[in-house]
Amino acid sequence: MKLPSLRVLIGVVVLFAVTLLVIIGGRDILVRGRVITRAWDVVKIWRARMAGAAGPVAPFPQSSVIQSITWDFAGGLPVPGGAALAPGSDLWSSAWLANGTTFFAWGDGGGFAPGDNFTCRARFGIDSVTGTPPGLSFTRVGGCRADGTGCENAGCPGGVCPHNPSCDAPATSSSNVNAYGAPVAMLGIGNTIYANLDSGTAQTLATSTDGGSTFALFSWNFPKTAAGSFVPEM
Repeated sequence: MKLPSLRVLIGVVVLFAVTLLVIIGGRDILVRGRVITRAWDVVKIWRARMAGAAGPVAPFPQSSVIQSITWDFAGGLPVPGGAALAPGSDLWSSAWLANGTTFFAWGDGGGFAPGDNFTCRARFGIDSVTGTPPGLSFTRVGGCRADGTGCENAGCPGGVCPHNPSCDAPATSSSNVNAYGAPVAMLGIGNTIYANLDSGTAQTLATSTDGGSTFALFSWNFPKTAAGSFVPEM
């Protein structure tokens, strides 16, 4: 029996490889249950690197809309190079609702002036925002109230946060959500706000149907364990 030549064997292998790529080319590659990239993208990256491209190769083409971006680390709005508007606060999750209203949420601070790192300090604060940069206007919707509820008093000197009527949250706003964490993410669907609150030990989802004034907590959360954060627990 005559054995197939080396060329024939190589041809069979190449044909098999091409067929496999055609089959899985548009599908995701999974590694230990995690989507890494698409098979065709792996081929593109490999070809670019084989061609001698220097440095990391992006798996997607460069945007034809966003050509460049420049960050102003020297200051913030409203004057470039000026003082930051919300010293001490962080995260700044945002949501844009169907009615056109935009909201910014922050954690561990007093939000926009006259709020600062201690004045009107809340673990979860939220403002509605109107205007166009640099002429933005902010209206306090939720956070630290004048009666002390909703305030992150443990983060203030003496265990009591100072107040200012201009940054105190309305008396009708939610105070129950602060215990469940800071808003690491926020999303608007229709006119409903969805917020993901991180307490450090778990992540809890909350929703608002009244423009961020009050939030209802989901009955389950995602406890942080050695296996990860997204493990639902009732």
